[in-house]
Amino acid sequence: MKVGILGAGALGSLLAAYLTRSQAAEAVWLLARSPRPGTVTVDDWMVPVTVVHEPVEPVDLLIVLVKSYDTRAALAWADRAIGQGSILLTLQNGLGNAEVLAERVGPGRVLAGTTALGARLVEPGRVSLGGVGETVIAPWGIAGQDAQVLGVEASGAGAGALADGLETPAEGPGASTARLAAS
Repeated sequence: MKVGILGAGALGSLLAAYLTRSQAAEAVWLLARSPRPGTVTVDDWMVPVTVVHEPVEPVDLLIVLVKSYDTRAALAWADRAIGQGSILLTLQNGLGNAEVLAERVGPGRVLAGTTALGARLVEPGRVSLGGVGETVIAPWGIAGQDAQVLGVEASGAGAGALADGLETPAEGPGASTARLAAS
């Protein structure tokens, strides 16, 4: 599975580092409209990441993490990363984000989620972990059947692996978990 992360801020950089480190996907691309280093440092560990400044091919899953007011412009910029079968996942703060994604790909190819991961961007490529917690992802829209295929048919490298990749390296009480919500 090819995963693109649209938004290279604190949470986007953190997820790019986690997914790359966990090897939960065949490829993880941090889609950034401004210059970023090819590594992400999270507190005391560093991971090389693939930063893409000009998307040229579709991803299987696009995780959208830009500010809500910038969603439409960011999707337009990342247009070539969104293919006929791409699934879009919003983990953004605010209301109306899934609706904007559905305008682009239809409601059946949208996942919406919430995360209790906290991060602060110290500088481009350097993140301070602010907290760990659960990430919940579920199909959005009337049916969400196309998005559900990600979890049902793509065992191993699909949504279960994605959820595993979102787990933080923290251990013990308060350690982060990721799960797919029942549809």
